[in-house]
Amino acid sequence: MVLTHFEPEKEHSWDKLNTICEYEKDKATWDIVAHYNMLNEGYEILFYDDMNMQAFADNTLDYMNKEYGVEYTKTCYKISNMSVASAYAKKLHNLNSDYYKIIKSGFDIEKISNLLDQGFMVIVWVDLAKLNNRDSEEIEGHFIVVYDIDDEYVYFHDP
Repeated sequence: MVLTHFEPEKEHSWDKLNTICEYEKDKATWDIVAHYNMLNEGYEILFYDDMNMQAFADNTLDYMNKEYGVEYTKTCYKISNMSVASAYAKKLHNLNSDYYKIIKSGFDIEKISNLLDQGFMVIVWVDLAKLNNRDSEEIEGHFIVVYDIDDEYVYFHDP
């Protein structure tokens, strides 16, 4: 578990992780919920994304439809609690913290490598179907932890 990397002296459990992510049975979690709760645990978070937190918080469905398309929005609505995500987006947007930065930028191997060199743990969202070479009509969002990169491979843990 990622938390053990930073807090090896503590015992971590799935229950704690579920609390941090505000997991609901049979629902996908949103990273921004975990961001907010990890900030309260004292972590620094750099969030590379082009998401407009204010627009997402103010009018979630319209924003999602415009930015990601109606079908993707329907899938997100069906498999997750978007109202929880919207509430946390508002909290994060209004947050004034040196420990949470949204970096509106693309994310590539060089940036991941630089963050690893600086001691950051890099958590990346991937499409699980593509990661496992499966054809799928729906996006299967999943997070992996990248822990090393060399000239040939990206090494990751799939928690």
